[in-house]
Amino acid sequence: MIKATELHGRPVVQVPEGTPLGRVQSAVLDLGQGRLVGLWVHDPLVRRAHWVAAEDIAALEDQALTARQAMSAPPEAGPLGAQSGLRDSHDLAGTPVLAANRVGLGTIADVWIDRRTLRIAGYVLAGPLWDAVLAEGRMLAHQPSFCYAAEGLVIPNDLARRLPIR
Repeated sequence: MIKATELHGRPVVQVPEGTPLGRVQSAVLDLGQGRLVGLWVHDPLVRRAHWVAAEDIAALEDQALTARQAMSAPPEAGPLGAQSGLRDSHDLAGTPVLAANRVGLGTIADVWIDRRTLRIAGYVLAGPLWDAVLAEGRMLAHQPSFCYAAEGLVIPNDLARRLPIR
């Protein structure tokens, strides 16, 4: 697994040619679907941005990412924003996490992405509750029952009730 923030600044190389495309500027995540949608890659030499769709990512390696192809813009990816569920990884820090009854549970600090499937594996959460419940290196695992609303990430009430809140 890799954190979304760990992708920022990583070099991206197009395969099989080995052509450098630039460095990851941001990851676009669909919180509602629980997946990485793609990456914005910035090439500072030519001042150009490339879009690498998730299906075109060949590998997320420790030193670099490899991509089969890149485009100048995402095809009909839709607007980024709270209503769409598509979020830029830079904008996720501080996103509220709520129980379905709208009780605040904390905020998103980062997102874990499965390197193989490019699905969201879980969330690193911040706030007094999470600092006490989730020791360092732990996460709140993503579940299909999570949904994304304008207010933030909403988890089912039954899961929220099982959390050891004091």
